Formats: sequence, C-alpha cells, structure tokens
Amino acid sequence: MKKQILIIAIIFAVFYFFRLYNIGNRVSFGWDQEQFTYQVKQLVKDHKPVLLGPRANNDRGFFLAPYFTYLITPFYLLTNLHPKALMYFIFFYDLLFFIVCLLFLKEIFGLTHSLFFLALWSINPLIARYDFIPRWPILIPIGTVIVWRILKNLELKKSILNWITLGIVLGFFINMHIQFTFIVIFSLFFIVFDRVKIELNIKKIAFMLGFFALTFTPLLIFDLRHDFLNTKLVLNFFKNGIGTIEPNSTSWLPVFANLIQPIIYFKSTPAIILFYLTIAVIIIFLIKNKKNYLKSFYLTTLILWFIFPLIFAKYGQRPSEYYFVFILPFIYMIIVDFFLTIKKSYLLCVFIILLIAFNFNKLRENLNPDYLSLIYRDKLIINLAKVTKKKKFNISYTVPLGRDAGFRYLIEYYGIKQTGNWSDPLIQIKIPADKNCLIKEGDIGVIIPKELR
Repeated sequence: MKKQILIIAIIFAVFYFFRLYNIGNRVSFGWDQEQFTYQVKQLVKDHKPVLLGPRANNDRGFFLAPYFTYLITPFYLLTNLHPKALMYFIFFYDLLFFIVCLLFLKEIFGLTHSLFFLALWSINPLIARYDFIPRWPILIPIGTVIVWRILKNLELKKSILNWITLGIVLGFFINMHIQFTFIVIFSLFFIVFDRVKIELNIKKIAFMLGFFALTFTPLLIFDLRHDFLNTKLVLNFFKNGIGTIEPNSTSWLPVFANLIQPIIYFKSTPAIILFYLTIAVIIIFLIKNKKNYLKSFYLTTLILWFIFPLIFAKYGQRPSEYYFVFILPFIYMIIVDFFLTIKKSYLLCVFIILLIAFNFNKLRENLNPDYLSLIYRDKLIINLAKVTKKKKFNISYTVPLGRDAGFRYLIEYYGIKQTGNWSDPLIQIKIPADKNCLIKEGDIGVIIPKELR
C-alpha cells in the first residue's frame, strides 16, 4: 500500500510540475479568454444570462451552449472578476483530471493501468501545453474518461439514472467543443454492441436522448429570441461547409503527425501510416483477449479508429492539433493495456524513459515564461493606469494581428478612461517593445507621448 501511494505521489508531482510550474508567467489571456471573461462580467455585474458559448470552427460556424462560462464563473467571483481566476481554474481542473483518471480508470481497467496511463499523459509536452491553456477544449479528455466510466456503469447498474447521466454528460461536453461528437458516436456504437448486457430498451434510449437534447436549452432560448439564427447557421454549416479554400482530404495528416510525434518521435508519412496500422492491429488483439465490457469497448474503439480519418478527410480543412485530443486517451490506454495484457510492464517503463528522452527539450521549453501572457499584460496596464491618471488620452495598438486581444478588458478593469477625442494624445501599446517604450513588461511596451510625461 505504501509503495502504491509513493508511486501515485511521484506521478502526481511530475504531472503537476509540467503543468503548473511557473504558471503565473505562462497562462495566456488572448481572444478566447477575453471573450468569456466579458461573458462572466455580463453574468455577474449586469445579471444578464449568457446564452451563447464558443463558435464551432470559425465565423461561418454555429454557436454551442455557454457552459464553460458558467463553469469558470465561481473562480472569477474569488478574484473580483480579475482574469487571474484562470490560473485557479487550471489548478482545479488539472487536479480534478488526475483524480478522475486515477479512480475511474482503476475501476475500469485496474490501478496499474491508471498509473501507467497518467505517467504517459504527464510527460507528453503537447498535452502538458494544452492542460494550462484556459479554453473549452481543455475539458475534452476528462469528458472522454467520464463517458468510459458511465458506459461501464450501464453494465454494472441497470438504473435509468445512468442513462440520464450519459445524456447530460454527452450534451455538456459536446458544447465544450464539437470534436466531442466522436465520443457521442463511440457511445452509440458501444450501446449497440453491448445491447444485451445493458438490457437496452426504448425507455432508456428516450431518457438518454431527452436529457442530451435538454443540454441545448440555452441555444433554443436564443433561437426563439432571434428568429432561429443559430439553427440557420447550423443548416448553412452542413449545407455549404465552412472553408473558403478548396477542400483537401489529406490536410489533416500533417496535424495528426504533430499530435503523435511526442509518442513516436517521427513525423514522416510512412511513420504515421505504420503507427496507425500498429494501433489498429493492437486493438484487434485486445478484442480477442478481452471479455464483457472491455470487448465491447475495444470493438467500438476500432470503429472509431477507422471513422475519424474518414470524417476529417470529408471535412477537408486543416484543423488544429487540439481537434484530435479526444483520441489521445484511447491511444494511451490501448498502448498501456497491450503491454500489461502480454505481461511486459517493464517494456512500458522503457517506453516511458524513451519518451522522456525524446521530449525533454519540448517539456523544458513549455516551462519557459510567455512574455505576452496574462501576468505581463496585467503589470503593463497597472503601470499605464498610474501614468495616465487624471489625463486625457486615447490608446492605439501597434501589434501583430490578433495580439490586441486581452488588453481592453484589463484597461476597463483598472478604470482607465479614454476620451474618444482623437485630437487628444495617443498612447501606443506595442509588440514587440522597443527603445521608444516608456513602460515595458516582457515583450510588451507602451509608447507615451511627450504631452503625457
């Protein structure tokens, strides 16, 4: 028992170190973060309910429900609406993810499986970077593991409550990011394969689908108020697509290569194909060597493994790496379960050591300060408030495209008032900072005109 606790403590320390070390200098405050921070302010200060959350894909996409905004609101209440609430949220989320994976994977696969899974998850530099970016997709991996546990419950406990929970969880997480659709597909196939053991009937399906639909209530209310605007966006999305360039069925491959590089080290096309086929063969091996829940789990995983490339090929646009995070828990559990099934746990230990060696530089780079992060923006605006107190001025931005995001909320938060009269002196927020900047924080500077000095 003491040995197990020590191993858990070591893995937990590694997990938290690569996510929270120097987090004050790394957590971002860009366009997404400013958007939902304003939503929280609207909810708390103006007492106006938020009905829209993230937008699927781009400005031609449709909206999802705003559950992420409601989820982070308690953290903003702790900070009087200061964006440093995002750091508290990340601290809480990463702790919750570790606990959920440890307990749920232990119940499904066993303690050894859960520990090896968390060890592999801890040292992946790409995942570690995503785990401290406060935005919607951060929740997708924990949602995947939770769904696995609920599907296990469908076999163990025949209560209708499990079906209600499944519907709510699938609806909640699909409103975090549209990629969770793959987990919905996975769940539906699992239910079909396992229909005898879970005693499937119309009543259970009706409860699941009903509560799944219920999670879209905020969007329905919005549509009723705005002539079904979001529904029209959904229909247009599927009818006309979202890309402005010619679809390319292979555009997702380089992104998938980036995703799996921390696992296999190489990014070449032959390496991707070999990895893909290897995982497929391992899944087939596990199907033949498992029973009950796990057999259905891997049968469904095999279908998902073949479906997701087809859907991304049909999508035809280049996604970001985080569009694939739904599949990472599957990949790691497949690898872990394979080596433990063939009773070669020492090979997993060797694999972990190799991954640390392969990814050491990237893991170390993750820990470096981001000189455009929240902390530097915050310090800059605090100093700007002191310099401009009781003076007339306006603010402009000389920054790369999109880098002005985040400043406006902080300017309002610290009560910096602009006149709107462009004959008044103009302050420039500049990225990168140069010698003309009177105020400098990280890579950000402020040029103060002589009239205000």
